[in-house]
Amino acid sequence: MNALNRRAGAALVLTLFAGSVPAIADPWLPPGDLALRHDVELLTDLGVLSGPAITWPLSWGDLANAIGRANLAELDPGARAALARLASRVEREKRTDVNVLSMRVSLADDPRILRTFEATPRESQEIEAGTSWTGQRLSYRVHATLVSDPDDDQSVRADGSYVGVALGNWMLSANALDRWWGPGWDGSLILSSNARPIPALSLNRNLSDPSERPWLRWAGPWSATMLMGQLEHDRDVPDALFFGARFTFRPVPSLEIGLSRTAQWCGKGRPCHPSTFWNLLVGNDTRGVTTTREEEPGNQLAGADLRWTGGPHGKHYAVYGQMIGEDIAGGAPSKFTGLYGVERWGFIEGLRSSYRVHLEAADTIVNFLGTDEFNTAYEHGIYTDGYRYRGRAIGHTLDNDGRMVSLGGVLIAPHDSTWSTLVQVANINIDGTEKAPHTVSATAARLLDVEVGYSRPLAQGLLSLTLGFQRFEHPSLGETDDDARIFAQWESQL
Repeated sequence: MNALNRRAGAALVLTLFAGSVPAIADPWLPPGDLALRHDVELLTDLGVLSGPAITWPLSWGDLANAIGRANLAELDPGARAALARLASRVEREKRTDVNVLSMRVSLADDPRILRTFEATPRESQEIEAGTSWTGQRLSYRVHATLVSDPDDDQSVRADGSYVGVALGNWMLSANALDRWWGPGWDGSLILSSNARPIPALSLNRNLSDPSERPWLRWAGPWSATMLMGQLEHDRDVPDALFFGARFTFRPVPSLEIGLSRTAQWCGKGRPCHPSTFWNLLVGNDTRGVTTTREEEPGNQLAGADLRWTGGPHGKHYAVYGQMIGEDIAGGAPSKFTGLYGVERWGFIEGLRSSYRVHLEAADTIVNFLGTDEFNTAYEHGIYTDGYRYRGRAIGHTLDNDGRMVSLGGVLIAPHDSTWSTLVQVANINIDGTEKAPHTVSATAARLLDVEVGYSRPLAQGLLSLTLGFQRFEHPSLGETDDDARIFAQWESQL
């Protein structure tokens, strides 16, 4: 297809939406799709999309509003292709008053140990089916997943389900949705999709338009989300609650900032009053100073992250970072873990392909910029199972006391075929001890993981195949495990 036809095709897709912005009750775009995230970030860095893009799930309505205002004449071939792909996806997702059926089948030999933004199988065999419906104000999705040999003994799961109602520019929902808070590609220190989604009530802003109020106008486009979830019963403190809040804003087009706060609180045998939650919010939780062990409100994490792209309208690179405090001291986060990275992207004319590569480092040892403090991150003296849910860390996939460097890339070829590659080098549970069971390795370990993936649209769906190799070394045990990995997946939406 020549350049003129490509431009005409993209223009036609956009014209379909110029007068038909979806209702604000539309569903969210969940984390998990590398190619789609690449397109969203590319268009955000070019100014086509203006809203925050480092808090997932994203609002389809917010994306559709921005796409309807896009100017094709200002975009290069890679950006036009990304815009056409995203526009096509929004056109499919914005259908209202229609029951949409979906299914997914995946087979994996040795699922990935360290999970990333990409939605890969959690278990060796998974079958998922569901239906969703969106109206003008009400939206729901009912999904069931059947898995083999589950680590948490739950062979049937409702992950991905929700029911939501639009209240002005906000969506109130009961859900079990994956979330990803932060700019990292291979981890988030505070809330990621590493653990299975926590069932929760949540409130999300739908459209990220700048506020008209003078006291908030400086923030530019902004989004906010709050949630209150229920952790599992089979814990040292059964039925503890999980609170999360995040505010993301873009004060200038090249900079996005996120502020996050989470907490475990309440549960059997713990104080669970409105005053308890208030003390948690305002930081009255320093044992021996503002409270006692009996009245301590909870286990808190808080911090900030940012992503900065090189200059106005993007210069094909970005840097990002995240710092999360394990404790709250004097009303402010303290005892930090850290994550930082750099991205580079562009368009290869000869291949007619768009690409993105990232280099990322993460450190889940507290005081990563100073003296190492082990067995502190994701641990707590009262909530002794730690900052974990169903056998996985709620934050970074490393769990505590780990360091990882990763190098990854994605290439989107013509006809929407996608190649991806990832190399992870990690030191896990570095001091070799643990308070609660470490979710990756009970002893100090080293991991090398290399993989290559490919996906393409096929037979009314998307077929994905990934090949990998991992070396897991346990020096204290004198053991080294070398394993080849493969996973295949087919998914469809009707």
